[in-house]
Amino acid sequence: MTARRATQESSAATPTQPAQEGFSLIPNEKLLTLYWAMLKCRMLARQFAQAPRSGKRTLPAPALGHEATLAGIVVDLLPEDALSLAREDCAAAYLKGMPVSELQQTFFSGDAAAWRPNRMLKRIKCASARVIPPAPSADAQLHTACGVAYTLKMTSGSRIAAVLCNGFAPAPGAWREALAFAAQQQLPILFACQQSARSEAEGLAAQAQFDAIAAHAYTHRIPTITVDGHDAVAVYRVAYESIARARMGRGPTLIECRILEASAATSSKLPDTSDPIRKMEAYLLRKGILNPALKRKMVASVRREMGTAANNR
Repeated sequence: MTARRATQESSAATPTQPAQEGFSLIPNEKLLTLYWAMLKCRMLARQFAQAPRSGKRTLPAPALGHEATLAGIVVDLLPEDALSLAREDCAAAYLKGMPVSELQQTFFSGDAAAWRPNRMLKRIKCASARVIPPAPSADAQLHTACGVAYTLKMTSGSRIAAVLCNGFAPAPGAWREALAFAAQQQLPILFACQQSARSEAEGLAAQAQFDAIAAHAYTHRIPTITVDGHDAVAVYRVAYESIARARMGRGPTLIECRILEASAATSSKLPDTSDPIRKMEAYLLRKGILNPALKRKMVASVRREMGTAANNR
């Protein structure tokens, strides 16, 4: 049984099934931390979307519907770990500890010439959250992330690099090269790719792209896992094991996070069926971990934090 199939079967009993909700391997405190992180991503995205934009150094509006993936991958990263992500997922950098003022400098939608590969390690070391600035292309992102992971392996013991990408189509050759190098060097790196589809045809195309990359990963003995990108608990479980594996020096892992109804991510409100926050809330309410009063308290706390961050920009 392949790692991918094993994970798919074990994740069939997701925490959204009432029969399994009396017990969870994840502590309640961690579940609330996941929900807290998702709220931060959503509210930061809305704050950026509503902010007036002028000039070239404006923040891109973070994508809605990615909160489960961002929180699940980032919540257990250490301050010394490196994180690489696309511009639209800049909310993950905030979860990692990057101030909003630094987000503006790092994720501004300006000229790609501002990105210099030979200065990446210095910039990452100086960055408060060790976030790799967005690269102008997918192949540049993968190349740089592997370089950072190699440096961490040589100098930092158990520190790792996590890469958040959007789709395999832009650079299949770069993916093959990155996976081959990561496997050869047993890099402490986690590749997490968000695959979105608006229709059945797009879903089939994304499946074909992933299957090709997964086959290449299999030849290099890299565990390859598919998970529901709307389910924060499922993403966290997979990320937790993959991060622990990387810290133990056992090499890379490739995770595919499938996100459906991506067209809704451009609107101000997602349908409940594809809203990861609504899905998480329903799960926590059924388990008795979350209640309306606690939810209001958490939302108010995040709003205060967002307001403070906005005033400090």
